[in-house]
Amino acid sequence: KNPPADLNERDFVEALIIAYKFSRSQFVLGLTKAFFKSDQQDFITSLLNPKNDLSDEIVAGIKKHLVQKKIVRSMAVVKAIARWRFLDIQRKTRTAVYSIQALARAVEAKAKVKAAREAKSNAFKSAVASVQAMPAEKKEVLIAVCNQAAKWVGTVS
Repeated sequence: KNPPADLNERDFVEALIIAYKFSRSQFVLGLTKAFFKSDQQDFITSLLNPKNDLSDEIVAGIKKHLVQKKIVRSMAVVKAIARWRFLDIQRKTRTAVYSIQALARAVEAKAKVKAAREAKSNAFKSAVASVQAMPAEKKEVLIAVCNQAAKWVGTVS
C-alpha cells in the first residue's frame, strides 16, 4: 500500500523512530536528518540491515503516530480559526459600541443646542416684551442709545 500523499519525509522518520519506542530525549530531528545519541548506534545498524522487515507492531505504531500528528495539526487549525472568529466578533462588537456611543453623544449635543436656542429665543422674547411694556419716553431714549451704538459699531468695523 502506498503512503498518504500528504506525508512528508520528516513526519515519516519521526513516526518510525517513535514506533521503535524511542523517547524524545534519545534523538533530535533536524531539517533533513535525524540525530541520535551515541548509545543508539546498535539500533541504527539493525535498522539499516535490509533483512529486517517491519513488524506489525511497528507499522501500527507508525500509523498511530501519524494519526496523532494529523489530529494535533487539525486541532491547531480549528483553534486558529476559532481565535480569528473570536477576534473578528470582538472587533465588530467594539466598532458597534463606538458607533452607538458616537450616536448617543450626537443626540445629546443636539438636545443641548436645541435647549440653548430655546433659552436664547425666550430671552429675546422677554426683552422684546419688556421694551414693549416701557413708557413712550423711555422707548425714545432706548432707541436713541441703540442708534448711537450702531453708529459707533459702524465706525469701528
